[in-house]
Amino acid sequence: MGTLSAPPCTQRIKWKGLLLTASLLNFWNLPTTAQVTIEAQPPKVSEGKDVLLLVHNLPQNLTGYIWYKGQMRDLYHYITSYVVDGEIIIYGPAYSGRETAYSNASLLIQNVTREDPMNVKYGTQ
Repeated sequence: MGTLSAPPCTQRIKWKGLLLTASLLNFWNLPTTAQVTIEAQPPKVSEGKDVLLLVHNLPQNLTGYIWYKGQMRDLYHYITSYVVDGEIIIYGPAYSGRETAYSNASLLIQNVTREDPMNVKYGTQ
């Protein structure tokens, strides 16, 4: 694991009574010009509704990404990951069955609850 090529980016999206925190971390030096961002669709969602977290401006040489629940990035909070080379989705202990990961690093959360803040970590070669 190398040094960060840019400081971690934190984007907070407030929903009625809900807070999503997404931390995007780079592992290796990347010659990227655009900053990775996450857009919630819809931007405001009520408890019990679905939300799609669209990830924009991913690096071209993405090897994979991991979604975590909450601020902790450890095995206990690991929801799902996607390995680009093998198009493999792996589910972790925090996977509830309500999350769907896509190859573009976006995440669909169905039936959103107050306990659904997420973090995403992605890596490149």
